[in-house]
Amino acid sequence: MINDCVEIFCDGIGYSFEKLRYPASIPKAQIDAKFSATSRHGDHPSLKPEVIRVGTASLGLSISATSKDELRFECVSTPVHVILSGKPTPWPDQTRTAITPFIRSTP
Repeated sequence: MINDCVEIFCDGIGYSFEKLRYPASIPKAQIDAKFSATSRHGDHPSLKPEVIRVGTASLGLSISATSKDELRFECVSTPVHVILSGKPTPWPDQTRTAITPFIRSTP
């Protein structure tokens, strides 16, 4: 679910996740999650991404999931832009420009 949310976010800012990650990739360096309520098979939570920060090669992304007006989980994901060798590489300028307007203004 978390990766799907990141892919949908990329599509929403005008960058296909598939095109963005080729010839590089965007693995998640870290995911910290806190589950506040149980979700069951068949629940369809809504996930809301918010950009916390844009680093040189990483992205801080906060994601909250709700279902039936109840918070189910919150997480912070850290995707990293890496080249094929696995070495972090700076976000392309066009990508950084597209992401920057979505940075959350308050923590």
